Amino acid sequence: MSASTRFLEALLRLETSFFRWIGVNGHSPALVCNTIQTPEVTRHHNHDRQGSSVIESIFDSRLWAVPKFRRSLERRMTRRMGGEKHFETYGQPKNNIVACLECGHWHEKHTICGHCYAKVREETKHMQEAMGEEANFYAPQKEVAFLYEGEKDENSQEKFVVHLKKRRPEWFSKSLTSKQPSSDPS
Repeated sequence: MSASTRFLEALLRLETSFFRWIGVNGHSPALVCNTIQTPEVTRHHNHDRQGSSVIESIFDSRLWAVPKFRRSLERRMTRRMGGEKHFETYGQPKNNIVACLECGHWHEKHTICGHCYAKVREETKHMQEAMGEEANFYAPQKEVAFLYEGEKDENSQEKFVVHLKKRRPEWFSKSLTSKQPSSDPS
């Protein structure tokens, strides 16, 4: 039950108890006043609001305001795509396009270059395949070291070593895989 429904019910209970206290039995003054009007107006009000209260008449049109008819797809798309709003959103040239410093491909300033990211993703896929099936189910408990063709590691006894049968890519430096000492002074 929504908060507006609970609020309306509380007001209706308050209104009912107030009318009982002042001596009006079950009818609000609005309905009593409607019977004094002309017969045409009285018939209209009695037909629409039989047994309604003052609170319901106040909040009826405001709390439950919803569209009466569904907006068709044609009208909805006309509103969405028509006019200046569509041009302001989609028709303006972008001012934040820059060239990647590594590969020269164009990308938005606040994003990663898609071409470079695809290369890294492909290399990561090869590294995962080289680790083998057992690494997928049983993660190594040691630090993982990836050795490409022609590389040697001095501390290979302390690490889980994965040998890759290809040369290291130029953009993937060896320092990216080694642990760096923390620069935290604490």
